[in-house]
Amino acid sequence: MILTVEEALKNWRLGLGRNNSSYDSPTLDIDTGFAIVKVPNPGFTHLHDLHHVVLQTGFTLAGESVVSAYELMTGSPTRLVFILNLVGVLFGLAVAPGPVLRTLWQARNWTNLYGTSDERYQEILKMEWSDLRSSLGIKPNQGCGC
Repeated sequence: MILTVEEALKNWRLGLGRNNSSYDSPTLDIDTGFAIVKVPNPGFTHLHDLHHVVLQTGFTLAGESVVSAYELMTGSPTRLVFILNLVGVLFGLAVAPGPVLRTLWQARNWTNLYGTSDERYQEILKMEWSDLRSSLGIKPNQGCGC
């Protein structure tokens, strides 16, 4: 079965019981495992969620840490996102060191979706999921699954 990016994103969000409402929210709730921290929404959540989808990570501390490692290595669009990614990696080294270290190493040769225009985002949603992964440099056997 061929899976489009849009279908993969929908399945990922449904599996979490989430909708797209967080995309326009003025703040994001960051669950540190100890407390919920509110931060300003930098406006990239829709692309960040696609990073979860291409890396096959859940909405868990381990999954967020792996995506943080990926985004840290492939470029953060703002200072706030860079700081969030750095903190995510530091947490990840405590809770999921193997996947985080593996992602830090592998992502040296990957790219991410930050900088994607709204028009390109709509095109990406229609792509095959495996083609998007390939276009970002992610090989079939790479990604977390955590």
